Amino acid sequence: MANPQVATVPATEPVTLDEVKRRLRIEITNSDDDDLLNDLTQAARARAEAFLNRRLVTQTLDFFVDAFPATDFIELPGGRLASITSLKYTDSDNLETTWTATNYFASITAEPGRLHLAFNISWPTATLKPRDAVVVRYVVGYGAAAAVPFGIRAGMMLAIGHLFHNRSDVVIQQGVTAIEIPQAA
Repeated sequence: MANPQVATVPATEPVTLDEVKRRLRIEITNSDDDDLLNDLTQAARARAEAFLNRRLVTQTLDFFVDAFPATDFIELPGGRLASITSLKYTDSDNLETTWTATNYFASITAEPGRLHLAFNISWPTATLKPRDAVVVRYVVGYGAAAAVPFGIRAGMMLAIGHLFHNRSDVVIQQGVTAIEIPQAA
């Protein structure tokens, strides 16, 4: 299954800067490393999302397919589906059409979520452009940062701490021994 593109990035991260600072025992008022910690938090979220194959906090995705499927649904990767914003398709004359929302509905109980055809509705029969003719825009994620399971948030904080304290993946001890640091949380 192809990867969706991010249309709207998350407004927040699953862990706050203050939570990260408390975990790393950095004074909340010390802002020397705030930019780095924010970057590491984004990197930890991206890594967790890639590993889990799901988006953590609310974000909007665009999923492209070349044609309408033979089935009555389109699976939408990215984790917990909150809603479907639109379905658009582009015909061979490069004219884009937004399909009426009453023609489909969101199945939010299955994972991955699905866009299903409404009862007695068929996919459009237009001749489509050859690639990426159909795009579904949808919203995924657990919602607010507090709704992200603590185990995921704790794993992110471990990864952030690891990256903060080990700015390289090889540590040279006294003498000539080089130790590679595992890249796992």
